[in-house]
Amino acid sequence: MLITVFFINVTYAALNLELTQGIYGSMPVMFSVGGDSSYEEHAVAEKLNKAIARDLSLSGEFKVSQGDPFIPSMDKISQIQKNGITYVGFLRIKSDDGGSYTATLLFYDLMIDNNVDFTRPKVVTRYKFNEADSKDFAHVCADDLYKYITGDDGVFNTKLAYVVHKKRPGMGSIYSLEISSYDGSDSTSILESYEPIMSPSWSNDGSKLAYVSFEGKKSSVFVQNIATGHREKISDINGVNGSPSWSKDDLTLAVVLSDAGFTKVHAVDLETKNVSPLTDGYSIDTEPEWSSDGDSLYFTSNRGGKPQIYKYNVASKIADRVTFKGDYNASPVLSPDLKYLVFMHREGGLFSLASQDLHKGTMKIISRNGSEESPDISPNGRIVVYASKYGSRGVLGFVSLDGNIHWRLPAVNGSVQEPSWSPFMHNKRESFLLDETKI
Repeated sequence: MLITVFFINVTYAALNLELTQGIYGSMPVMFSVGGDSSYEEHAVAEKLNKAIARDLSLSGEFKVSQGDPFIPSMDKISQIQKNGITYVGFLRIKSDDGGSYTATLLFYDLMIDNNVDFTRPKVVTRYKFNEADSKDFAHVCADDLYKYITGDDGVFNTKLAYVVHKKRPGMGSIYSLEISSYDGSDSTSILESYEPIMSPSWSNDGSKLAYVSFEGKKSSVFVQNIATGHREKISDINGVNGSPSWSKDDLTLAVVLSDAGFTKVHAVDLETKNVSPLTDGYSIDTEPEWSSDGDSLYFTSNRGGKPQIYKYNVASKIADRVTFKGDYNASPVLSPDLKYLVFMHREGGLFSLASQDLHKGTMKIISRNGSEESPDISPNGRIVVYASKYGSRGVLGFVSLDGNIHWRLPAVNGSVQEPSWSPFMHNKRESFLLDETKI
């Protein structure tokens, strides 16, 4: 008998992100957090300092050094510059009534102005937070510093969804659909089943997950509200129900159905539940991926004899082949700016993860350990997460889009698979932000 259990409570962290290869010559950054006077302020400041420094270090892009917790006088500037520091950030916190804090982030860019006046930072950002929310607040601060330095939004406040597969001796397997912070901490199980769970996919507003469940010994597509746990069955025809992908407006799901004996990409209207075929013919069409502008859909098809990636134009209803190098290309994911396509690639019998410039048509191998599968891309388009093998256990691997930085996220118990990266959680920053001034 199948038993499916919903969990909404947070469990202990099951994963721990490890930076395995960073950038040679990463940007030097100095950062510190300081409180005004009380023991409580110093304790919170120390906690924030460690969390923010860890986020920035885990990016692999920065060499983080700890500065004076107080804003240095001008006579210290020359020493900071001699140490090769490029960017400087200071976070000052002050205790308010009722366990809340006011924080001020001062950011300086030494590359713009070598004669930095510490009375005139490049950016001044003020926040208000409670100690109970200090971890989320640290991620927000790290995101802001990342954006001030690189110009791109950080992903320290985003989430991951993935499936953990645990084999229990003499009791069979159990599958858990989990959500965690970007680094694997604070994991929460939202669904457990004795049958496989596959293909989790975040809605663009970050409130729901679509996924495939094999409960009842058949595949079905579900949509689940993350906050409430309420879920709805979207598709359960006899045959294949798989690979859900959200449209830009979150009103339609692209799914793979084996309607009339042929495996094709279909669109499901989530309000009316009307189903419309998008691809046709006798080929196997699978793994749809909506573009961020909603104008096209990328998918895998063997219509040319072997699996390759095609682009379906929503307006013209025409599909054109996109990948040509290698005898197997599958599992397409698009960068948010629509400049790059990431996919599983095979050439000469070797599997790898590849990135293709959609404007130039050039392809680059970004990871080659032979076990990469199920890629997804971060909402800022800079990092690819994928399922892989480390020894006999399934892990999540991460690689920067240029292939220079690598991370690994192993599970403490079981094997991790089927990763999906959430959209930005800007509402979290808005809940802390008081004001921001750029000078």
